[in-house]
Amino acid sequence: ESVLDAAVAKHESQLALLKKDNEELRAQLNAACFAPSASVVAPAADVGLRFEVDQLREKVKKEEKSRSRLEQLMKSKVREYRDIVSSVIGYKIELLADNMCKLRSKYAEKSDDCLKFKVMN
Repeated sequence: ESVLDAAVAKHESQLALLKKDNEELRAQLNAACFAPSASVVAPAADVGLRFEVDQLREKVKKEEKSRSRLEQLMKSKVREYRDIVSSVIGYKIELLADNMCKLRSKYAEKSDDCLKFKVMN
């Protein structure tokens, strides 16, 4: 009988905790009707959610760092490619607004000696 009494006591304590959480959630829900920015979270689930949020934040930080490194690598490779094309053909190509481009010779006497054209898709 002591095992049964212990199981019943454990069940009753869990039931009491769930009832308490339920009442707190109802109070938060009623408050949320008047303040839409309020968050409604069960206290028992709060710890697990915080842990999951922390894990997701760490994952986001790692992904942002990886994306940033990739972005820097791509910028340096694009710069390297442009320099190589410029040295091979002797012209620099600059992309301007509204699909406009500026073609300028590396050997031009003036900086405004260039050919501007619009790229048509």
